[in-house]
Amino acid sequence: MLQNLAFILWNVKPQIFQLGSFEVRWYGLLFAMGFFIGQHILVKWYKSEGKSEKDVERITLYVVIATVIGARLGHCLFYEPAYYLSNPLEILKVWKGGLASHGAAIGILTGIYLYVRNTPGQSYFYVLDRLVILVAIGGGFIRLGNMMNSEIIGKEADLPWSFVYTYASEDRLKANFPGIIEKIEFRKDRNGPMNNGKAPMLMKISLYEPVDSIATRAFVESQVLSTVEADPELNKFLNIPEKPKFIAGEPGVGTINILGVPRHPTQLYESFSYFLIAFLLYFFIYRREKDFPEGKIFAWFLILLFGIRFFHEFLKENQVGFEEGIAFNMGQLLSVPLVLTGIYLLIYKVRPTEKDKT
Repeated sequence: MLQNLAFILWNVKPQIFQLGSFEVRWYGLLFAMGFFIGQHILVKWYKSEGKSEKDVERITLYVVIATVIGARLGHCLFYEPAYYLSNPLEILKVWKGGLASHGAAIGILTGIYLYVRNTPGQSYFYVLDRLVILVAIGGGFIRLGNMMNSEIIGKEADLPWSFVYTYASEDRLKANFPGIIEKIEFRKDRNGPMNNGKAPMLMKISLYEPVDSIATRAFVESQVLSTVEADPELNKFLNIPEKPKFIAGEPGVGTINILGVPRHPTQLYESFSYFLIAFLLYFFIYRREKDFPEGKIFAWFLILLFGIRFFHEFLKENQVGFEEGIAFNMGQLLSVPLVLTGIYLLIYKVRPTEKDKT
C-alpha cells in the first residue's frame, strides 16, 4: 500500500506569466521548443548530406502547418465528431484546446507528401526517415506540455511516484465562485492517514471578503465541499473525507482536510518513451547503418511509438464519454493500423541496399 506522503503534489500552473488577458503557457513554449530543436538538428543532417538549408526551412513550414491542422481535425473528428460537425466554426478555435497526436501524424504524412511533390531529388521515405526521429523528440516535449497543463491524466495508482493534480481543481472551484474565492492552496497533510488509497491533503481557501471564521466555515462546508462532491470533474482529483475538519485562520481564510487522488503520471511515461525511441532510431539505425534502406527508420518509428502508445493507454483515464463502453479506447484503435503499417513496410517495402547484401 502507498505510504503516507509517498506521493507527488503537482500544483504547477500552466501559465508561465500573464499580463491582463495575454498569457504565455508552458505548453506553447514546449511545443515551439520541439520544433526549434528539430529544425536545428535537421539543418545539421541536411548540410552533412549535401542538401540545402533552405529545404529545412520549407520542410518546417509544411510540417508546422500540417501538424496544427492535422492535430486539431484529429481531435474534432476522432473524439467529438457530433459536436464539431454541428458547430464547425468551433474547429477554428484552437486556443480552446483539443489536439490529437494521431491527427498530427496524419497531418505530417500529408505535409511531407506535398513537400516532396514540390522538391525534386528527395524521396518521400528519405525525408520521413529523418523527420520521424525529430517528431519523436517533439512528441516528448508536447507530453511535458500536457504535464504542465495537468491534462491526459493517468488512472489511480498505488505507487510512490503517483501524482496528485490540484491546479485543475483550484481553477474549477474558483470559476464556480467568481468574486468570492480569491485563492486556493493545497499542501500535504503530514498528520493525516491514507484513506482507501487517497492522499491526505489540506486545502486552504482565501476569500475576497475578510468575513469572520464562522461565516467562512459555513461557506466552505455548505458550498465548497458540496460542489466538490457533486462535480464529476472535481471527483477525478479530490475526494472528501468522512468527517472533514475545518481549521480557522485569519479572517476570510479557512483550511479543511481533503483527499487527493493519486494517479499515474502518464505524460511523463510517454515523454520518456518518445525521447528513448528517438535515441534508439538515431544511434542504432541512422548513425550505425550508413546506407540503411529508405523507409526503415520510418517503419520502426511507427511500430515503436504507436506500439508503446497502445500500452500506455491502459494506464490513462478515458478522454471522452463514449470510450467507457468499448474494450479499447480511441487512442488504441488509432494506433493499431499505424503499427501494422510499420510491420508491412518492414516486411514488404523496405529493401536492403546493395552494400547491405555484400
